[in-house]
Amino acid sequence: MSGALEKVNLSIKNSIKRYAQPMFLFKKTLVKNEENASYEKKISRKNFTKFSGVFLPLTKEEKIDLFDTKIIANEFFAKVYTLDYLDFRPEEQVLVDKSFLEIVSISGFAQNEIGYTMLILQGL
Repeated sequence: MSGALEKVNLSIKNSIKRYAQPMFLFKKTLVKNEENASYEKKISRKNFTKFSGVFLPLTKEEKIDLFDTKIIANEFFAKVYTLDYLDFRPEEQVLVDKSFLEIVSISGFAQNEIGYTMLILQGL
């Protein structure tokens, strides 16, 4: 990594540390449906992990890249930048303040390359 890029990454990581707020990750768990004896993955409100991140709501005019296509955010979307290394997965939920949001995209490569992870969240 070049010296200039290392300085930019250090600046980003310092900003994440400075402005981070507490958040909670709610994982999906396998639950048995007693009526038809099948199993489903559901979000458990009892099973969560606390982490810190910077929450940035996106405006309706802002374009975001989901699954390699440009779409306009007609619904509520947000980005979260975190230095915490957790096993984030799409469709899991994050609690920010009093709002639950669903993870729709994860830039996990950033964690290994430059030290932080970016999540795209959608309002529920």
